[in-house]
Amino acid sequence: MMTTQTHEYFFEFPAIRGRQAGREQYVLFVPMNMLKRILASDNSGDVMSRSQREHNQVRSRKITNYLTGGHDTKRDWILGTLTGNIDKAVIFNAAEGTKGDVGMLSIPMDADIKLFDGQHRSGGIYGYIDARPDANDMITLLLTVGLPLETRQQFFSDINNNATKPATAISMAYNHKDPVNDLVRHIASSVRALAMRVDYEHNVVPGKSDLLVSFKALHDATRKMFGLRAGDEVPAALRHEAVTLWSAWADALHWEWVAEMLGASTYRTMAIGTHGVMVNAIGLATAMMLEHHDAEAIAQQLRAHRQQDTTCEDRSQTFHHERWHGICVDAQSGTVKCDAAAQSRAAMHLLALFGLDPANPHAWLREACDESVSDDAIAEMIGKVEKVAAEKNLSMDSLKADIPLMIARSEGEFLQTLNHMRKLRQWAKEQYPEDVQA
Repeated sequence: MMTTQTHEYFFEFPAIRGRQAGREQYVLFVPMNMLKRILASDNSGDVMSRSQREHNQVRSRKITNYLTGGHDTKRDWILGTLTGNIDKAVIFNAAEGTKGDVGMLSIPMDADIKLFDGQHRSGGIYGYIDARPDANDMITLLLTVGLPLETRQQFFSDINNNATKPATAISMAYNHKDPVNDLVRHIASSVRALAMRVDYEHNVVPGKSDLLVSFKALHDATRKMFGLRAGDEVPAALRHEAVTLWSAWADALHWEWVAEMLGASTYRTMAIGTHGVMVNAIGLATAMMLEHHDAEAIAQQLRAHRQQDTTCEDRSQTFHHERWHGICVDAQSGTVKCDAAAQSRAAMHLLALFGLDPANPHAWLREACDESVSDDAIAEMIGKVEKVAAEKNLSMDSLKADIPLMIARSEGEFLQTLNHMRKLRQWAKEQYPEDVQA
C-alpha cells in the first residue's frame, strides 16, 4: 500500500515491534508478489562491500521448484523468515487498544532493504511469482533499522556459524513426500532384526550406540538394490520384495543375535557386519543378483547358506576386521573404508562368501538360442530337462554341456526335442545309455 506522509512516499505494512540486544526490530508479513519491489540486491560488487554471499542460481531454482510444486499439487510447504536491514529511519504507529508493539510500519520507498539471511529464498520467491503470478502467498520479514555494513556482515557470520545443518538421516526420515523414504521406514519397522534398532538421527551410528544400522545407510543401500531415485513411486510388490530381501540378509548376517546377545556396540569394535560399507555392499550385491534372479530365489539361497552355519559366533568371525583387509578395511591403519570402490569390493566378496552367482541361471541354454526364443520358453525347457535328469539320475553338468552342442549342430531343430518330454526322454536314453536307469 502506498501513502503520502510529510511529502515522502512510504510502503506501509502491519507489523510487530520487538527488541533484541537493545535494538528495535520489526516482524511483518509481505505478499510474495511485492517482495521484488521492496528488497534491494546485495550480492554484487566486492565481497567486503556487501553482507551476502554470491548468489547461487541453482539453489534459488530448487526453492522455486519446491514452491511451484507445492502450489500446483496443493501440498503443504514452508519457507523460513528473511532477515535484513532498512537503511533509513522508519515510522511505527501503534494500533489503538494494544500495548504499543502492534501497529503499522511505514518504510520510505527510497530506502534500501538488504538481506543478510535469506537471499536464496528471496531468489526462489522471485522465480515462483514469475512462474505463478496468481499466487497469493506471503513471506515473513525480520527487519532491523540503520545497521552499518560491518554489523550486517557480523550478523551474517553469526547466523551461519551458529546454524547446524541436521544429519541427512533425520531429514530423510522426516521427509514424507518421497515414496522411497516411506519404503525405507517400512523396511525398518517390518524386518524383525531391524525393528527399534535403526538410527534415524545420525548418518553413522555412534560407536557406543546399541542401534544396529543408520537410516541413511539403509536408505542408500535400498536405492542401490532396486535402482531407485528420489521421488520414484514404489509399488506394493517392490515393498514386499524389499522386506523379503532385507529379512534374508539380516538373518544371514545374524543381526538379531548381534543385537540381543553380543550387543551392537561391542560387535562394531571387532566386526563390520553392520557398518555402512557392509549395508551398502548388500544393496550392490543384491542389485547384481536381481538382474537374473527374483527376490524369493535370492532369499532362498541366503536361507540355505544360513543353515550351513554351525554357530552365530562362527558367522560373526567371518566379518572380523582383519578378514576384510584390502577389501574395505585398511590393512595398515585398520580404518574401515566406505567409498564407492570399497563398497564394490565388499559386494563382490559378499557374493562369494554366500555362494551367490549373479549370472542368469538359464544362461547355459539362453546363450545357445536366438532372440526368437523367449525367456519363458527357455525356463520351460530347462524345467523339462531338470525333470528328465531327476528321473534318469543324469548329471545336469553333462546335459548343460551336450544340449547347446545339439542345438548348434541341428541349427536349432533340437529345440523341438526339448519342448516334448517324450522326445527328450528318448534322446536321453540314446545319448546316455549306460547312465539312464530303466
